[in-house]
Amino acid sequence: LKALLMQLLNNLSDKHHRSTGKLISFQKHHRGINLKLLLSAILLNIAFSCFSADGKQIPYDKINMLIEFVENEKHSPFTYLNSSVDFEEGEPLKIWISGAVSQELTLSEQNKLVLPLLSKKDAEKSTLNFNRKDNEVALTLKLSIKPPQQNTNYIAVFSALEDVNAVQRKAAGYLSWLVPDIDTLQFQFSKPASISFLLENGELNYNTDANNTIEIKYDQKIFKENPELRFSSLPTEVSAL
Repeated sequence: LKALLMQLLNNLSDKHHRSTGKLISFQKHHRGINLKLLLSAILLNIAFSCFSADGKQIPYDKINMLIEFVENEKHSPFTYLNSSVDFEEGEPLKIWISGAVSQELTLSEQNKLVLPLLSKKDAEKSTLNFNRKDNEVALTLKLSIKPPQQNTNYIAVFSALEDVNAVQRKAAGYLSWLVPDIDTLQFQFSKPASISFLLENGELNYNTDANNTIEIKYDQKIFKENPELRFSSLPTEVSAL
């Protein structure tokens, strides 16, 4: 089974390395990983391949599904849609929507792209276009988590996991039952720091490791209590593991 999964991982890496670059890195650095995480990585790539695409024309309905979730269904104020474009050097890149909706889009200096939310009917009849040949441009959409800029509460931060898992399930479709839920947040700091949960029966403290990171697993009991979270120093990055 492990050999079969590794072969699938290799095949997916060859197919998607231009649009994500994640599976090649995953395979290189985690040769000894257990089967659960290996399967998770494979299925996550299958799921998010819906939102990572090479080529000069991309159907807008799959893109719109993720935008609609972020706009109308997300639970955490810290989750947001991170849209980026990778392209080869050449003529200036032009991006536009055509079909039921006609609109020119602008790429930022950091290669970030703001994509509009369309009605379901318009999205099904629209296409995102690039003035490049196939394999010269790749769009990547992912759900990211903004670091809190002040003390906040448990639900506001850890409901980001609910958002990430919901997007996984939406993207994986009929394979969603195979995708393990993500249940841990990693907080990255620029210096040694701590996070304190102000619980009813006292404080629960987490301290950074040697890499100035803190990993905290979701806890349903704490979620229900929803304590205040205090940061001795604000995190520079938050990611779901």
